[in-house]
Amino acid sequence: MPITMQDIAEKTGLSRPTVSLALRDKGTLSAETRRRVRVTAQELGYRANASARAMRAGEFGTIALVLSAHSGRSYLPQQTLEGICDTLGEQELHLTIARLPDEKLTDAGFVPKIIREYCCDGMLIDYTDDIPEEMIELIESLQQPVIWLNRKQNHDCVYPDDVAIGRQATQRLLSAGHRRIAYVDRGTGWKQLSKAHYSQRDRQAGYVEAMSAAGLRPRILRRDDSDIAETPREFHQAMVDLLGEDGRPTAFVTYSRVFAQNIATAALRRGLSVPADVSLVTVCYQAEVTVDGLQIDFVMTPTRAYGVAGVEALLTRCEEPAAHLPPRAVAPREFRQGQTVAPPPADDATERSSQKRSGRRDAAPRDIGRKGSECQTNQRY
Repeated sequence: MPITMQDIAEKTGLSRPTVSLALRDKGTLSAETRRRVRVTAQELGYRANASARAMRAGEFGTIALVLSAHSGRSYLPQQTLEGICDTLGEQELHLTIARLPDEKLTDAGFVPKIIREYCCDGMLIDYTDDIPEEMIELIESLQQPVIWLNRKQNHDCVYPDDVAIGRQATQRLLSAGHRRIAYVDRGTGWKQLSKAHYSQRDRQAGYVEAMSAAGLRPRILRRDDSDIAETPREFHQAMVDLLGEDGRPTAFVTYSRVFAQNIATAALRRGLSVPADVSLVTVCYQAEVTVDGLQIDFVMTPTRAYGVAGVEALLTRCEEPAAHLPPRAVAPREFRQGQTVAPPPADDATERSSQKRSGRRDAAPRDIGRKGSECQTNQRY
């Protein structure tokens, strides 16, 4: 049986309230009385009930990480979790994980129980896609310290700066001399883009910014607005066809590595070489991305950094629960140079030199959000 304060009281001949005061370093007890209680507690192997002590103080020393039980609605890389755990550990705080279905997070009678049942002082919410409006409104109404991870909103959120990510990826190709650079994200069509995860809009926006600053026309390869899903085989064939066109792109920025890998295999099928004929840059959080033995150049997302920043923001909110924090975008960690970027082919370089001598620049970017514009709007991957 565990040792209690009553056991210490009986051993020392003191009252239980006196033992309680001595263990909590409260009251006006003498130094000798405090010493007797602590020595006896150590001899008996007494361990304080941390939960009870925390409940009395109104602080638990624990943060809850709330995830969706629905597949695809929470995105938590290992590096992000490590950043969260390490930062909490430095503050001698604990982490509890709550994986909850939508119906629980939209139930007004349940959400407050997260604070009580999980004994936490605040919540990190990693719930990124298809978030029920009722859930957001309910959590806002709790007036509890909350930080949203990997989600953009008006306040209390920490997320990777995907505009900077898209811009940095594009600038890598521009610095190599490319002008015909396309952006590939077949995961979402134009009509769905406004409701998609913010990163799909922001990486594209970063690409457009970089192209516009260079006086070049963006070319965005996104699926069309039909509800018919595109198979990987269909996407692959679409890329093979694209690479056979006159004036094809000499370089690609892709939303994620799967698109870069597919373009690389499509180039090989066309008899083109990566990077001599086609250059590739993608976005990833892994240490290395390869295709057919080639290391793909990529911008590394700041997965660990935004986990650390999320904890720091939540601790600030715990100190001032009524004060909302402005959104915080975490800059990309680094660019990983691989083997998939080279100067453009000779014909493109000749055209570029001719344009430079004549002073001609490519036309300004057209409306990229309108179907039928210069931007290609193909099907879904």
